[in-house]
Amino acid sequence: MMDTRIYGKTCFTWTLGQGIEHGFLADHRVLVPVVTPALLTRLGDRAWPRGPMVAASRR
Repeated sequence: MMDTRIYGKTCFTWTLGQGIEHGFLADHRVLVPVVTPALLTRLGDRAWPRGPMVAASRR
């Protein structure tokens, strides 16, 4: 979006912080779940009763 030939000049800039401060946006947190092979092994059939992960772990 930096190409002014395509998108034109920036007419207004409003940051995420300003949006939160003014009450138009909600503050947020990003959560990243991590699933390891060891966790899948411990969960066993409870995780994927008929899915490919269980079949692959039993080879």
